[in-house]
Amino acid sequence: MGARRGGLLTIKHDVLPVVVERVDAATGSRRPILTIDPADKNGLLQVVTVSLAADNRHYAYDCWRARTRLLTVEGLR
Repeated sequence: MGARRGGLLTIKHDVLPVVVERVDAATGSRRPILTIDPADKNGLLQVVTVSLAADNRHYAYDCWRARTRLLTVEGLR
């Protein structure tokens, strides 16, 4: 995923922790600007969207989770 800001491309990698980098499109040089490592990883499948404020310090992200229940049934015939 990526978005253009001021001639630079912001990308993220879909592994945990998610590292958001600024890539200079002209030179290909990369600079990490943010690392997202959710505290609650239960059922976490993927961070799908990262939105950065202009200051690169404030951000919001959305993720996909899979939640299931495991039940035990006894006495069935």
